[in-house]
Amino acid sequence: MRIKNTLTLFALLIFFCTCSISEAGSPLFNGPSGLSASFNFSSQWIALKWTDNSYKSSNTIAEDGFLIERALSSSGPWTQLVILPANSVSYNDNINLSAVEGKTYYYRVCGTNNNKNSDYSNEAIIYIIFPPTNLMATAVSSNQTNLTWKDNSTKETGYQLYRSDSPPFFDLIATVGANVTSYANTNLAPATNYYYVVRAYNNYGTSKSSNAVNATTKSTITTTSVRATTTTTSIRTTTTTTSIRPQPRLHQYVRQPLPQRHRLRHPLSLPDSPGCRNTDGCSSGKRKSILSFCRVWPFRS
Repeated sequence: MRIKNTLTLFALLIFFCTCSISEAGSPLFNGPSGLSASFNFSSQWIALKWTDNSYKSSNTIAEDGFLIERALSSSGPWTQLVILPANSVSYNDNINLSAVEGKTYYYRVCGTNNNKNSDYSNEAIIYIIFPPTNLMATAVSSNQTNLTWKDNSTKETGYQLYRSDSPPFFDLIATVGANVTSYANTNLAPATNYYYVVRAYNNYGTSKSSNAVNATTKSTITTTSVRATTTTTSIRTTTTTTSIRPQPRLHQYVRQPLPQRHRLRHPLSLPDSPGCRNTDGCSSGKRKSILSFCRVWPFRS
């Protein structure tokens, strides 16, 4: 009987000790993890995300909500922002953007159930600097692309430009000063598609990336100038005109006097011959001989 009472007391002692430890601080359920924070400039909020690790079992209970807290330093003070329903895994913190640029914010999350809290998540830290927007890329040649963007920040030291030919991997290609809103990217390969993003930065951090854009450089066209030479062969045609001077005609006269207009100026004298007789066709001043033939030049009246 005494041994039985002793075992009963020992069991009760273990039970009360276990309950005391749980109520003294040991969590009744698993806390969230993987908390992250990102600044959404266009939507004007800080977006929080985490992983819900609590679940109900024979040894644990699940959360009935999540508690979100924010501070301006890791040591606090922490301000409770909201209590979300069970199974929540995200929250958007709407803040006054005109007052937050250049500041650092700290966030943490824990599960809650009947006024009992789980362990806190990791702290998510975010530095607020307004990112550039409206990034545009224009390929102007086979080896150059021009970039332009809108400057939204008053806290930037400058802008970092990133390029990629195989997203999502980008490489830093240049850094420009504050308030600069354009950049010429040169020494590119022809007919190649390039992607770009831009970030604002200062000594405390960088902004979220701008919108991503892409542009394809122009192709290289090799122009060969061919000078056409036309050779014109000029053939000079020489026309030779042969003037044939008509030869004097020999007329035979048979004792018929010639009209006055056909009389010879220079009759042809021939040697005397036995058969020749004088004729009126020869002028009297010439040798008295009979002309068988005389050279005659026709005269036109």
